[in-house]
Amino acid sequence: MLVDTGNAVTDKVAEYAVAVILLVLSAIFSGLNLGLLGLNVHSLEIALSSGSVQAKYAAYILPIRRKANLLLCTLLFGNVAVNAALSILLTDLVSEVQAFILSTSLIVFVGEIVPQAVCSRYALYLGYMATPLVWGILFLLYPICKPVSMILDWLVGPEFTVIYNRNEMRKLVELHHEAGKGDGIQLDEFNIMTGALQYAEKRVAECMTPIDQCFTLDASARLDHETVLAISDSGYSRIPIMDVDPAGHAFVCAILYAKDLILVDPDDALPVRHVIALYNRPVTLVYSDCLLKHVFRDFKTGSTHIAIVVDVDSSGPGDPFYVIRGLITLEDIAEEIFQQEIMDEKDHAVRQGASLRVARRSGRSGAGRLEGPELDTVFHHLRGCYPALFLSIPEENLRFLLSRCPVVELDVPAPKPGVNPLSLAGSQAERLLRANMAIPVAQGGLQLCKAGQVAECAYLILDGKVQVLSGSAQQFESTLGRWSALALCMLGQGDQGDFVPDFTAAAIRGPVRLVRIDRGDFRRVSKMTRDEVLAAADHAVAPSDVQLASTGDIQPAKIGSQVVIVGSDHV
Repeated sequence: MLVDTGNAVTDKVAEYAVAVILLVLSAIFSGLNLGLLGLNVHSLEIALSSGSVQAKYAAYILPIRRKANLLLCTLLFGNVAVNAALSILLTDLVSEVQAFILSTSLIVFVGEIVPQAVCSRYALYLGYMATPLVWGILFLLYPICKPVSMILDWLVGPEFTVIYNRNEMRKLVELHHEAGKGDGIQLDEFNIMTGALQYAEKRVAECMTPIDQCFTLDASARLDHETVLAISDSGYSRIPIMDVDPAGHAFVCAILYAKDLILVDPDDALPVRHVIALYNRPVTLVYSDCLLKHVFRDFKTGSTHIAIVVDVDSSGPGDPFYVIRGLITLEDIAEEIFQQEIMDEKDHAVRQGASLRVARRSGRSGAGRLEGPELDTVFHHLRGCYPALFLSIPEENLRFLLSRCPVVELDVPAPKPGVNPLSLAGSQAERLLRANMAIPVAQGGLQLCKAGQVAECAYLILDGKVQVLSGSAQQFESTLGRWSALALCMLGQGDQGDFVPDFTAAAIRGPVRLVRIDRGDFRRVSKMTRDEVLAAADHAVAPSDVQLASTGDIQPAKIGSQVVIVGSDHV
């Protein structure tokens, strides 16, 4: 008998109690052995920095977990000891065969399977709860376990920490994303993380823009109006300049920045060669099989954010030469990392100021409408530069008016020698005018208004040049350019009679693009209520077709005679 109190019943009860205690200790040792040692030190350090309740658990467990071999020896020694004691104790309670079967069953199911299954799922919390007990056991078994752990440290070295390679990390991120269920790694975060892990292995050829899809300029081109507008319409801020070497091979000789054109007057039509020679920027070349990480490293220096992708062609009998394959930018690398396209100025070119697109039509003028960013630009320009006139109109009314104002686009042919572009329009020119066609300069010029004749429209110049003659004998000459206004004062006269200008204005250098604001439309829209504006906008009604009523309903108005101006879309 392991327990002898002199009372057989008491002895049996005491032995059963000791057996239960030993079985519980066996379960604790077995569960903690798997739970604590299954917690990676790196995982605990990550949990420690999470700032959640898990950080509290990790802070308690990490000091004891760092003593890996000592903890292993202590838990194994304690587990084996209590299992052996339990087997010996059971032989006193039952027969040897029964003790073998009973001890094996209890140790396997109660002392191993159940605690290990529980601790493997709740290791952090249970480890935190059992930390004081483990420290106590370490203290008790220290004289025995410490020497053994030191031998293990010498034989097998320090604990091996798990380090993932790039592919393993990518798979780990994928698993976290799939198992997150809303609280884990979101889709955008997953794309960025996987893109950052993958981009270093990719080659330039995989994400470059082929040269045939790039906007380029020839070195022999001139920076006239058409070229500058083409650059603006492209939406790119860096333009490769192409040239040909003596052997006839094309190469990129320079990169033209859009900001280089700020001080360039399109009227001068400077050769591109002169501008690129002034700045003399070097061209960066990269091979198509170069790794993205190397290109990204060079881009981070700030010297350039664009490189020309080339290959060496040595197939011919002559010397090897570079073949241009395309170009790569910092944005292309960023898109590879973000795993999605970045919509920037080249994808949504905002046409403002000098970048207003001019639609050219042979021999005709076209009328469009302001919309999108262009409408916003004109709206803010008018309210900012002419506050006395346009700030008095509600924002909704002015936007409605501008959205219905025709945008007149005119092609101005080159004047013939000796022909005054501001000469009077003859009957043939008037017929062309009423047909909404451009008037050749030789037939009278593209007149917008004439001194002494009633005018009904004001203009805002978006592009091109308008010449103005003023004075009693029309002897004072001036030229208006982009964002200049013509006859806006008529809009502020209200119902004070007709506006008769004392100047003559005509488009002299094209293409010319203007916003035409009808005086009657301006007066009508300025008096409309908010409900009337919204109703007119919903029904796509023009301001001239709206009759103001006390009920605010939209009613058709009688359209009277109108003064026809160049580009007018109703006669």
